[in-house]
Amino acid sequence: MICRSYLHGQKLMVGNLNEIQVLIDRRETALTEVALNFWRAELNGPPHSHTSKEQVFYVTQGEGSIHIDQTPHSVKPGALLYIPSGVIHQSVTHHSSLTYFLFNAFLDPGKEGYASYAEHIKHVKAIRQRQADTGKATADPNLSDHVSSRSPLFIEDARGTTSVILIPQSGTDGCEVERIHLRISHTRRLKYGDREQTLFVISGNGTIGIDSEKCEVEAGSVIFVPMNASQWITAGTADLTYLSLSTLALPPTNNETQRI
Repeated sequence: MICRSYLHGQKLMVGNLNEIQVLIDRRETALTEVALNFWRAELNGPPHSHTSKEQVFYVTQGEGSIHIDQTPHSVKPGALLYIPSGVIHQSVTHHSSLTYFLFNAFLDPGKEGYASYAEHIKHVKAIRQRQADTGKATADPNLSDHVSSRSPLFIEDARGTTSVILIPQSGTDGCEVERIHLRISHTRRLKYGDREQTLFVISGNGTIGIDSEKCEVEAGSVIFVPMNASQWITAGTADLTYLSLSTLALPPTNNETQRI
């Protein structure tokens, strides 16, 4: 189990553009990566796409707009966006900075060919700067023509006091997002064999246990649950609301006898 505060993590600068704070690195997981993405005010970010991962953004602070396939979406805290692989997207800020929780669900166990988030940023930061300077995704020489058949999704405010599936598995290539709400002292128990999970606490407090480990959680806590792990989470002295972001196991190839 990984249990961390969203305030802590390795910070990586992407050119003169944004700052990535790594919360769960790809080297710690099979198919998942999690970070905070900071964009300063008055910035047109790079229009770009990813060929082997889909992304979920959950806005935690500030305001701006996220352009997905040339459609702008005004965002502020609580906004949730799903971006399929191959779809061009861009973060734009005006008078306010913008911060969002970034969830990467890899569709390839090779994870873009980089062993860590830092290695990935080292190789793409110059490309991202050119994309921002030109306003064109074609500044990326590795841009692929492959675009997922899945549709992007924008939810203006994903916060609430009910449990609900926000992004269904049926609408993605490899992820799912739920909002879970637990009343004071209530417990939720489950075990998944087909997915990794990342839990991001929106509000409240409580305790989570995974196999023989447990930790106290509060708003801003980030918890990673590996596949096949038994888990329970109990709300503490206040109702507990969190996002459960799942990365689904890849189907086996012809040479494999089990899932990765």
